Amino acid sequence: MLGCMAVPPLLQMWRQWLSLPPF
Repeated sequence: MLGCMAVPPLLQMWRQWLSLPPF
C-alpha cells in the first residue's frame, strides 16, 4: 500500500508536533 511508504515521514511529523509546546 502507498500509505506504508508514507508511514515513516508521518511518524517524524507527529514527533515534531508532539515536541512543540502546548498552546
